[in-house]
Amino acid sequence: MQDISDHYEGSIIINKKDFNPSVFSKEELETLNLVLNKFKDYSSKELCNQTHKEAAYLQTKHNDFISYDYANEIRI
Repeated sequence: MQDISDHYEGSIIINKKDFNPSVFSKEELETLNLVLNKFKDYSSKELCNQTHKEAAYLQTKHNDFISYDYANEIRI
């Protein structure tokens, strides 16, 4: 882990390839755009506060990876 902002620790994920929209379905691209448009102006603190209200965060032990099983429960 490294300090990434305002004394928060996290991982920086670096892509290995350029973004290729052709690997996504129309619905997946719509979802990506929905998320981008919803959160593009959030600060890291605002995004942190928002995500920490989600069941995925609340029901996962500290420092555990959050399961994709919660994906359908996300409130946007």
